[in-house]
Amino acid sequence: ADLGCPVSHQQVRQLASKIAVRNGFPEGVGKNWLQGFLSRNTDIRTLKGLFYAADDAGDTNNQAEEQILL
Repeated sequence: ADLGCPVSHQQVRQLASKIAVRNGFPEGVGKNWLQGFLSRNTDIRTLKGLFYAADDAGDTNNQAEEQILL
């Protein structure tokens, strides 16, 4: 995130699972761990990413797939 690239919910959950495993919880974190974490830490919030077609972003290569602009 310090480099200007936001992390996804999946990335946060994967990191938390790695930390949990290293701390003796072999199952990692539960399915709803992130929602619980966010409800306990109300100063942290999430934003929905916006998807733009490459043409709308000014890319002239006419790529058909959508990209996330950060």
